[in-house]
Amino acid sequence: MTLIAGFKKEKCTVLFGDILLSSPSPNPELILPTVGKISKKDISSVKYKPSSLCQKINLLGHQLAIAFSGDAFDAHFLLNAIIKDKLHEKISRYPTRDVCNAIMELYEAINNHKKLSIIGMCKDGKQTAIFGRQFRSIEKKFDPSFDFFAVAGSGFDKFSEFVLPNLPSVPPGANDDMYVILLALGFTTTLLAEELHTRDTLQNLFGAGYEIIHPLGRGFAKLDTVTYLFWRAVETKKNRWILRFPFLACNYSYYNDILIIRSVRMSSAKLGRIESDELHDVHPLYKTSKPEDLLDYTPKSLNTNYMCNTFAWQNYFGRAGYLSFVTHSKKKSPVVWKNEFRKDGSVEIEDEFLKDCIVKIKAKSKIS
Repeated sequence: MTLIAGFKKEKCTVLFGDILLSSPSPNPELILPTVGKISKKDISSVKYKPSSLCQKINLLGHQLAIAFSGDAFDAHFLLNAIIKDKLHEKISRYPTRDVCNAIMELYEAINNHKKLSIIGMCKDGKQTAIFGRQFRSIEKKFDPSFDFFAVAGSGFDKFSEFVLPNLPSVPPGANDDMYVILLALGFTTTLLAEELHTRDTLQNLFGAGYEIIHPLGRGFAKLDTVTYLFWRAVETKKNRWILRFPFLACNYSYYNDILIIRSVRMSSAKLGRIESDELHDVHPLYKTSKPEDLLDYTPKSLNTNYMCNTFAWQNYFGRAGYLSFVTHSKKKSPVVWKNEFRKDGSVEIEDEFLKDCIVKIKAKSKIS
């Protein structure tokens, strides 16, 4: 499956999309930083065949953002044609409508097989234009307060049926720009929670995570340094919850324009022991990667300002479910992981953070 989406609310626009590509020839050696471990048997037995990771939302300068779903070759040609014609540099000199129309002319010329969907945003100062082709609008079905909400890709039904009704609430007190960022993180966290909840194969899910482009001053930027944590919680006795270490933590950050995913798996046998700590680099579609691109890169901490948590829980009576919530620290990164880079490969979790999580899980289990 694939999924891209763009929405406008409170005069702020956001794009987000997954990063997994498929093809008729799967890549059985592809390692995915996804919730479930996908075996070679899974890949060979299903219709959906993962082949590589790819940035599907593309930032060209600070004033033009384009997300694509479908044929990656057509998307590659479209992005390079935009760069060749320097359309992303003309936004400050020409009306945004003219730039969008020029992009759509290139799209029509390239998209001969009608296998490419795009959703784009163009911003000149306070003026933002939204454009695209072959997407479905859902703002009236979902929430009339949205000025615009477009979704494209084979994941549309899953998004509409599961994500929209189960969206986590946004923490109070956020301004307009921060509100839409936290809302987008709520969407992506819920999508990843669906993988955890159903334990389904890649035929029905997305995998590998998501990128988000958000408003920044007079332009756009990709949301940097986000950590997703995946936990299991069990009520062994009435009102006694056991919250174990996250079995997976994924950190998404950028080094120049390269997406770096740090995927950390925790051992269930030895609590607090890191089983694997892997880096996945995902380059933009419009440029060729070079070995020296990451020579000076240093892995990012899992303690980030944006923390997205998903808990698979089971209470004393056997009822099961999941809980997702997003937190944002305005001043500095909260210390959730202590002794993160210890030489012995073990970490500790902050006690106050765990206590707060248990309170939330208790409340959720009683109303589910």
